[in-house]
Amino acid sequence: MLRKCLKYFRLVYKKPLLLLRIIDNYFKIYILRMDVLRKVDICLTLRCPCSCDKCSSAKMYNSSRRELNPSEIGEIAKQCLELGAIQFNLTGGEPLLREDILGIIKFLQPQKVFISINTTGWPLNRELIEKLKAAGVDMIKMSLDSSVAAEHDKYRNSPGGYEKVMENLRYIKEVGGINSHISTVTIPDNIRSGKIFDILKIAEKFNSTLALTIPVPAGKWSDNYKILINGEDRKVLNKLLKNHLLVTEDIHASYRKVRCPAGTESMYITCYGDIIPCSVLQISFGNIRKEKLKDVYMKMLRFQPLRESVSVCKAGEVKCFINKWLKPISKSNLFPVEVSNHPSFSEEQNEAKESSNIQNTAF
Repeated sequence: MLRKCLKYFRLVYKKPLLLLRIIDNYFKIYILRMDVLRKVDICLTLRCPCSCDKCSSAKMYNSSRRELNPSEIGEIAKQCLELGAIQFNLTGGEPLLREDILGIIKFLQPQKVFISINTTGWPLNRELIEKLKAAGVDMIKMSLDSSVAAEHDKYRNSPGGYEKVMENLRYIKEVGGINSHISTVTIPDNIRSGKIFDILKIAEKFNSTLALTIPVPAGKWSDNYKILINGEDRKVLNKLLKNHLLVTEDIHASYRKVRCPAGTESMYITCYGDIIPCSVLQISFGNIRKEKLKDVYMKMLRFQPLRESVSVCKAGEVKCFINKWLKPISKSNLFPVEVSNHPSFSEEQNEAKESSNIQNTAF
């Protein structure tokens, strides 16, 4: 616990109100035994200048649907804060394609939360980095698929993308006062070949945190099970997490213990208002334009498959979960899939009812 606190303290110490809210959350969790929301990914747009072979969001794009406007995002932020959220991660697509991005950040009440932005790096430059910093952004995240420029650009179908990321990492370091963050998808080849250590060297060079993103058969990778990691791969990742303070993974940021936080401590809101457990588990439990966030959050908390605590990514490492919740919808062309329309939903409801009957009989 102390190690984790030290690891993240440098990211929040400039925001006293945020520190107070973190302390309050721990009180609610450990003393009052409450469930508390920690992080919310808010997708601003699914438009993107890249065309990545592994894009997890591709199937959620729908040009006929209206993106959330700044006032709607402000209302979302208000409701998230009431549930305890301490981090907003603005994502996409490419969130910096939103011309109203600086106004949106103001609606998030940056003095009370940690704000990060996921970007391809293409719209980013030194001037915009300075504006984002001034607006209250704490971290800029960019993906890096390889330490070799040609490989990275090929994976993203984006010539020059690697150099753009390097350029922006230099700018962030020069500007100061804002954290840089590299995300890398830990496909088996990167782990087993040792390429992941080359990416770590780049993170160390720029003093960037390095997020390990577990590959999941979703989006353009639907039905691609070759990208899944195994137990030996997980051991390598755990060793990285243990030995390098710069290395992070979302399951290690949880309040109570190392566990998959999807739908319990974190959630993802699409640019159309759909509320899903995480970016790759594209099963909708409601829409913010139709329901209160608290009501949808309660639905997620009551859903046993999300409630079950495991120390790895469910959508990328738990085969029974993948077979039951990802495989049956892999051929769908309409995402996210509403939970009540999921092929496994009725089965899950029956199992929950039988379990309840057994418990009632026992008493």
